[in-house]
Amino acid sequence: MSSQDSAESVETLLPTVLWAQRKQMIMLRVQIQPLEKPEFTVHEEYMTFKGLGVGVSGKASYVFELVFCEPVNTENLRVRFSETEIEFRILKKTPTTWPRLQAASERPHWIRVDFEHYQGEDDSENEEGEGQEEEPGKKERMAKTQAELDEIQKMMKKETARYNSAMKLLQQVKKAYLVAYNGVQWSGFILIVITLLKCARGGMEGIQTAYDQTATMLMFCQALAILEIVNAAFGLTKGGLMAPLFQVGGRFLILFIVLQPAEEIHKHVIVFVLFLAWSLVELIRWGGHSVRSSCDVNIWSNVYNHTIASACQFVCLLCIISWRIMYCVQKR
Repeated sequence: MSSQDSAESVETLLPTVLWAQRKQMIMLRVQIQPLEKPEFTVHEEYMTFKGLGVGVSGKASYVFELVFCEPVNTENLRVRFSETEIEFRILKKTPTTWPRLQAASERPHWIRVDFEHYQGEDDSENEEGEGQEEEPGKKERMAKTQAELDEIQKMMKKETARYNSAMKLLQQVKKAYLVAYNGVQWSGFILIVITLLKCARGGMEGIQTAYDQTATMLMFCQALAILEIVNAAFGLTKGGLMAPLFQVGGRFLILFIVLQPAEEIHKHVIVFVLFLAWSLVELIRWGGHSVRSSCDVNIWSNVYNHTIASACQFVCLLCIISWRIMYCVQKR
């Protein structure tokens, strides 16, 4: 298949053309990756271009016709091919700064200004201004402007330093709060576990007093656990809001809705087993939180912690409800 047949088989599009100018010439950068040598002609008043390549819209036949704002010199045309574009350097017939590239007052959407290489009238005058008398007071104004810029830069550095200092202080306060909160919860569950083990040493009579001995401490830790939801809501801890919400809600359901009103099971061994399993899980979980908040070591992820605790609470809740149903049936 010939290159001409290949070009005809693809879509015809307008390429993106970046343009810039010097006083002596204009630069056009056609933004396509050429797949073959393009066809182009440059006349004094206009130019045409057609080439197969890969541009913003993919592989296509890119075609355009451009009518210049002013006549150009068709001699000494320079064309450079690269992997990403085709660059044209065309001399102007009259060295002057053009107000625009195209003859029409409205610029086409596919023509854009190449600010990286653009040079306006003031820049051209600066290039040719060597040996000419400088504008009176120009150096003083430039020095004043530079001084103002330096002052603004100093102020920005000071504000940035203040902001960084405030953020550092905020992080320290956040860390101290989390260390204290996690430490209190961890200490509370250590005390609960020790109390339960003392109850176990007393045999069945001691186990029957487990609820009376530890319920108040467990309720205190559970009430304090509401701050888990607050911490997640304000972004003090990582992870979403739903996990601590379900976990804290489940523990409230077990402790305050199911266990507290059911006085007939307070002395049952299942309460001792429930409190001991619950406290051991929380002891490990809060220990992980304490180490992570104080040493920035991620032993347990939030999701993993909440998943383990929620699963254990769900199993315990099922056991309690099942036992309660069996108790009611036997009593009848």
